[in-house]
Amino acid sequence: MKRLLRFFIGVVMLGLTQQCDNPPTVELNVFDAKVNGADFRAASAGWSVDSTRTPARFILSSLDSLGNEILIKVDDLSLGAHTFQLTGGTAEATYISRQGVFFFGESGAIDIQELTSERAKGVFFFDAIDINNSDDPPLVISQGGFSLGVAE
Repeated sequence: MKRLLRFFIGVVMLGLTQQCDNPPTVELNVFDAKVNGADFRAASAGWSVDSTRTPARFILSSLDSLGNEILIKVDDLSLGAHTFQLTGGTAEATYISRQGVFFFGESGAIDIQELTSERAKGVFFFDAIDINNSDDPPLVISQGGFSLGVAE
């Protein structure tokens, strides 16, 4: 009887040890990019699908701790690359500075790598211009990446 009890306790302890050694994988929420070479790290970010439109629209938004915002809209829910253009593109990109200046994506792309009911994931880059001051050089948004779960 003692032997059986020791065996049972050993099996339970082994199971607990394995659970501690192999915790479940948790994918973190990330949204970051470079804006003219400076780090943009989102203090808050999220995504949604507007299914009231035809075709449905994927919307990705983020706000850094300084009040700058990146907003991306894609008129197609398919995985893969979608191009940013001022007119005629399949996606729109906007950078809004904390001073309230809007910069619109004139070139670039977003590559949606995962889009499920649980997570949106991908990479992006774009050049953005202030259409009210076209003499200024474009903002360069590079090395953009996101992996966001659904809001709970």
